[in-house]
Amino acid sequence: MKLSSGKNTIRIQGENDSIETSAEYTPPFTLPLIAGLFLIAICFFVFNSFVFAERNFVEATALSLALTALLFIADGFLLDMLRILTTHSFVFVLLLELLALAFAFKGKFSLKKTRLEVSKAGFLEITVLVLFLFLSLGIQLLAPSHQTPWSVYYERQANTVAKNFGIPRE
Repeated sequence: MKLSSGKNTIRIQGENDSIETSAEYTPPFTLPLIAGLFLIAICFFVFNSFVFAERNFVEATALSLALTALLFIADGFLLDMLRILTTHSFVFVLLLELLALAFAFKGKFSLKKTRLEVSKAGFLEITVLVLFLFLSLGIQLLAPSHQTPWSVYYERQANTVAKNFGIPRE
């Protein structure tokens, strides 16, 4: 069932009976995609330039990606456990943590990385890094959603279940 913003009238109808009710719906606030990517970039920058500034490019990138994912997961888990998980609280806590990390490691700040030598980081390491980036960030472009042919299969199954077990329909 898809509700529109504002007051909605819901009607449930069976063979001999029907019920009608109304409900208010306010869609939740979500971050635009560009803002989410910017937040990930800020997190990556803080880890890469402050926390792992003395490491070489491949190590700093791998550790920064891992800790960025870990920080997102841990913050979401903690805020959900405290029952205060909203978009605003998540962004606020994440930015507060990044500010604290940047302040704690301000003496290590550096934008210069040691050169990536092909002999040290071979084709396999670079391929794995690019594949990891694609799978973690780009897979969302290819993943099935409710608007793909995958959902047609499940809708057909739901119709079959409703028909076989006598679930009331319009």
